[in-house]
Amino acid sequence: MCKTPQYAKEKIPIRGLLVNDCPDAFIIVDEEHEVVGINRAAEKLLKLTKADIVGRPLANVLADRAIFLSLDAANHADGQVVPAEMKVSCLRDPSGNPLGRVAILRDLRSSRQHEALQNQNEILMALQETTFDLHSSLDLKVVLHNIVERACKLLGTAHGFLAILRESGELEPVVGFGSLAEMLKFKIAPGEALAGIVWNTARPLFIPDYDQWSGRLINFQRGLIRATIGMPLVLNEQVVGVIEIARGVESDVSFSEEDITVLKRFSAMAVLALQNARLFQKAQAEIQFRRKTEIELRNANQVLQLQLERIELLQGQLQEQAVRDSLTNLFNRRYLQEMLEVEFARATRSKTSLAILMMDCDRLKHINDTYGHKAGDDALVLIANVIRESIRAGDIACRYGGDEFVVVLGNVSQETAFERAENLRNRIEAQPILHKEEKINVSISVGIAMFPAHGTFGEMLLQKADQALYEAKHKGKNQVLVYCDSLS
Repeated sequence: MCKTPQYAKEKIPIRGLLVNDCPDAFIIVDEEHEVVGINRAAEKLLKLTKADIVGRPLANVLADRAIFLSLDAANHADGQVVPAEMKVSCLRDPSGNPLGRVAILRDLRSSRQHEALQNQNEILMALQETTFDLHSSLDLKVVLHNIVERACKLLGTAHGFLAILRESGELEPVVGFGSLAEMLKFKIAPGEALAGIVWNTARPLFIPDYDQWSGRLINFQRGLIRATIGMPLVLNEQVVGVIEIARGVESDVSFSEEDITVLKRFSAMAVLALQNARLFQKAQAEIQFRRKTEIELRNANQVLQLQLERIELLQGQLQEQAVRDSLTNLFNRRYLQEMLEVEFARATRSKTSLAILMMDCDRLKHINDTYGHKAGDDALVLIANVIRESIRAGDIACRYGGDEFVVVLGNVSQETAFERAENLRNRIEAQPILHKEEKINVSISVGIAMFPAHGTFGEMLLQKADQALYEAKHKGKNQVLVYCDSLS
């Protein structure tokens, strides 16, 4: 059995110290550090009875129950983790002689200080995650979605939305949660509803009961939300959006000043996201302008050409849209005119020949008039596909205009150019198009001009290739003809 020191019972005023109504745990120890008394709060915290503790050294009791002091965790026998702190004071008799000590163990689970610390940690963690989003994602809608979602979670509600100011002058909700997802159906004018008022005044607005508020959005369904906060998103002294958080109609809980402060923090994050999006758009516009300038100058400087190639890799999709024909997906005439000088300069440096093939679709007018322009477009697409499948990576294929196509073949002889043109003609002739289950034969005529044999600059060779094409069509179409001086 545990002993209870007699002198401790006589000298230490246990009854006056053991306040059972106090929520803190009191443990009285004598000068030998043995427990001589505890109150009910101590029994509850340690999950031991007075008989289990009295007479034992305090250190052993705490060790058995794995109690860690300050703000560390206290692990009980049942595995529950409890944050606790301990303060120790000396007990003395009226003459000042030491009698023992009183230890106060405070359970921090219900402590306001602990709850505030937990809330602070949750807020800081949410802000840290949002900051990471701002630095790692350029998808504005995803970032704003996460901001509203985290704000709702911290404020203990499922209802929130965020609206941004469009160039049209309307406040358009782009993110919605819970009942406020219904706001995604509306575009809000200045001064209209809670968001419109916040937009006009650039100040936060709190509504205790949205359904009873005279300024509520008329088309918004009743019986969904109650307490509501609207917070402006202000960038450069201009309202660029509004974030709104609401309690459900079933909740009687309002919003505190701390809640408003939290929402202000998230509104600041939303402003940063909008600012990042604007800066990104501005950067994209600057990149496009720089690219246009570099294209015009790339032939004057080899270093600048290398820089342009890097930009073209990053802006490939935009470049393709600018220089390609929408029907055939071949390069357009503008691109051909830009590239001819480059190809001629390369052929001159390497002292190699270069061929220009100009071709057009035979009987295209007849196909359009007989079967309609859709069939005519199909014929042009067929020709373009065969050309694309037949050329090398370094060759250039363009839709020159109407039914005319131009192919530039680098480093080929006249014989090779003729063979490749014949191959194109044969493949196209062998692939009829289908129009309403009727096969329509398609053919091409081709004219060829060679560099440097027939000319030394682009316009001259294009003109001579066109003369050869004209002669091929004059001789019956569906054939390949190389330019010669007799055609001039």
